[in-house]
Amino acid sequence: MGKSGCFMYNTNINRADLKNLINMDVNFNEVVNTTTDNGNAVLLNEKNYTGLLETLYLSTNKELKASIIDRLNTPLDELIDESDVEW
Repeated sequence: MGKSGCFMYNTNINRADLKNLINMDVNFNEVVNTTTDNGNAVLLNEKNYTGLLETLYLSTNKELKASIIDRLNTPLDELIDESDVEW
């Protein structure tokens, strides 16, 4: 395993290795970083990729970001207990 919980591989991997890396990424949430002479690439499972995109969206939407921060700073005694909410 490489730094920051990422697995590091060079480009000399075969199809079976790639399939195993993809399965490891999907099943165990491991990010795979590959290196080449032309640069690096990251293999990221779809769930993490979607989460990353959502985080970027939330952090770039100033009004939404301010609303989330405001809610996070709300004192607990001002919140409604979930048992008082009708679903």
